[in-house]
Amino acid sequence: MHCLEEERRDLANIAMLNCVLGCNALHEHGYIAVGHGGQILISDAALTSAGLARHIGQFLKGRTAPWWNQTREPYFAWHRIRTFKADIP
Repeated sequence: MHCLEEERRDLANIAMLNCVLGCNALHEHGYIAVGHGGQILISDAALTSAGLARHIGQFLKGRTAPWWNQTREPYFAWHRIRTFKADIP
């Protein structure tokens, strides 16, 4: 288990609406993350596939996540550190 019981039950701050057909899977697999301030971060690993790069360019590049706020930032930071594929070319 990667979180405390209290963190697992903090649904108001850990749950975020994502589209099932793209954003959620990309986030869960570490291809995108939410940066401090809400900007969508895109892993270089996501850009190695032409189809994935096209989808990201069309729907996510340059966007921000409206769900970001200071209270949720620790959860987004955890994801950036542990799941986001920041250093994978």
